[in-house]
Amino acid sequence: LYVLNDNEEISSEDLELLEKIKYKNHIVIINKTDLENKLDLDKIKDNNIIKMSIKNNIGINELKEKIKELFNFEKLELSDMTFVTNARSIAILKQIKKSIDDIEISLENNLPIDIIEIDIKNIWEKLGEIIGEAYEEELIDNLFKNFCLGK
Repeated sequence: LYVLNDNEEISSEDLELLEKIKYKNHIVIINKTDLENKLDLDKIKDNNIIKMSIKNNIGINELKEKIKELFNFEKLELSDMTFVTNARSIAILKQIKKSIDDIEISLENNLPIDIIEIDIKNIWEKLGEIIGEAYEEELIDNLFKNFCLGK
C-alpha cells in the first residue's frame, strides 16, 4: 500500500517509489480527498488507485475489495490453513535462527553449558511447534546427561 495525500503535490521521491513498485502487487491510496486537491493524478499512471478520506470514512470498503482481488484472498478456502501455517512456521524458524545465533555467541564466549541448554531447549520446543509434536523434557534432559563437553 502506497499512500499519497491528495492535498499535497507529488514529489520526485514519490514518483521514484511508484516506479519501483509498479511490477509488484500494490495499491496506491490517495488519501485526504476531503481536502483541497493538489495532487496531479496524470503523473500517476497506475490502475490500482483507491481514493479515500479516512476522516469521512470514504473508500474503506473499496480498499478491502481491492486487497481481496489483488491478493486472491477470496480463493483461499477457510479449511485450507496452509497460508497461515506457512507464515507461522516462518516466524518460528526466525526465532530458531535467533536462538542458534545466541548459542554460537555463547560458545564463543565460553558460557556454561547450562546457559546454552536454555537456547537448545527453546529450539527443540519451537521445532515441535512446527511439526505439531511436543517432546518430553526428560528426553532433552537425558541428552544433556550423556553429553560430554570439553573432553
